[in-house]
Amino acid sequence: MTKDEGLGNSGTGASGGLTVDKDEGRAEIEQATMRFIDLARQMEAFFLQKRFLLSALKPEMLVKEEINELKLELARKEELIKRHNDKIAVWQNMLSDLQGWAQSPAQGPAPSGNMRLI
Repeated sequence: MTKDEGLGNSGTGASGGLTVDKDEGRAEIEQATMRFIDLARQMEAFFLQKRFLLSALKPEMLVKEEINELKLELARKEELIKRHNDKIAVWQNMLSDLQGWAQSPAQGPAPSGNMRLI
């Protein structure tokens, strides 16, 4: 059995067929990607057109939507402030504990009246 017979080669060569397959695969991927991008642009254009019609026919809906978005943003920021304040309280407690711990050993044990040095 020769090398060509074992691989079932049809005359293209092992590396030649592989190169063509890679190039074809890349071309197919690029084509699919371009189609996806084109469809995404079409969908974006559709929604922009609907948004424009909505703003022309019912401008108050855009204002309501903007107000709702601002309320959500405000709630999110208030929650963030609350979490920061909680963290600040924890860090302040840790700092006061460390300061108290650092002062205690420096002062030494409290002298007692009934203790004698020998």
